[in-house]
Amino acid sequence: MPRVEVVEYSAQRPALPGDPVGDALVLPGRGYGIDHPLLSWTLRMLHEQGWWCTTVRWSVDDVEPAVATPFVEGVAADLYARRRAAGTTLVVAKSLGTLAAGWAARHALPGVWLTPLLGRPEVAQSLAGYPAPALLVGGTRDRFWDPDVAARSAVDVLELPEADHSLLLPGPWEESHDLERTVLAVVAAFAERVLRPDA
Repeated sequence: MPRVEVVEYSAQRPALPGDPVGDALVLPGRGYGIDHPLLSWTLRMLHEQGWWCTTVRWSVDDVEPAVATPFVEGVAADLYARRRAAGTTLVVAKSLGTLAAGWAARHALPGVWLTPLLGRPEVAQSLAGYPAPALLVGGTRDRFWDPDVAARSAVDVLELPEADHSLLLPGPWEESHDLERTVLAVVAAFAERVLRPDA
């Protein structure tokens, strides 16, 4: 049976001046959790921008593919019900978490979709007519990435040559580190535009 622990990330970080101006709901991957580098730095960056970040630690190895989407959508809905800020809500998801794309689209929520499962029809269809600002990030060595589906989507796309499903490169570690910094910078710029569109 899957286990889900809700984590109020921002409650565990030093308070920032003023009230949070938006909520960020962060959904990890099956094996890529919030303590892995990309999501860990993303959470910290979002918090420092002024988002109230809520996320989960989950154990989902026994979630069958047929029920994975309703399971992830249910978790997303639970996080949404815990919103703290009066402003914008942003969904950030990695891999398995991107199965919430349909739910987010139905709520017209901006989204950052990291290594999305583009082979799942419900994800591809949701992104094709996405009703809010969104960013897709994926690598060409990721078996779940489909460049044609990404190109047909109604969102911004960052395609990373030779990056795998963890957004790692096959060469020296420094190259993967530099790539991660690039991804974080693009995500930060996108999140800032969503949070403060008139700035």
